[in-house]
Amino acid sequence: MIRPATIADRQEIINLITDSWTHIDHQDYKIKELELIKDYFLHQNFDEVLEQQQCYLIIIENKLLAFGAYDKITNQITHLYVHHQYLNWHFAKKLLALLEQAAFAAGFFEISVNAYLTSVAFFQNNNYHAIKRHYYEWNNRKIITFFMKKYF
Repeated sequence: MIRPATIADRQEIINLITDSWTHIDHQDYKIKELELIKDYFLHQNFDEVLEQQQCYLIIIENKLLAFGAYDKITNQITHLYVHHQYLNWHFAKKLLALLEQAAFAAGFFEISVNAYLTSVAFFQNNNYHAIKRHYYEWNNRKIITFFMKKYF
């Protein structure tokens, strides 16, 4: 079942996201970088994300399998995570289509994402193009992402 996320889902979503970072291929990010990304995420006001963005969940048998969020103010996908045991079940693709529909419904003919290295290939396979490398500064260290766009 796909449904909108609510504040009541907050902790379950946070668990999904932090768990996904513990199962990342260490060829993309070193352990210290992963810890930095987790710390960066945990210091965000996640309630604001759930209240102000369009957020969706995929739940099967009461288990949260995927989460996606779209910010219509910035026209950007801000989160797209799938439980590590369900990566090849096309849940990310289903949520991505829903987030893209939200952008189109908001009147946009493009959508963007700051993709972590682990998801660049996924977005490229879904017709996103890398525009530039992007760096987040957090605790005097840099987190590398790629700013990517798709045109409808």
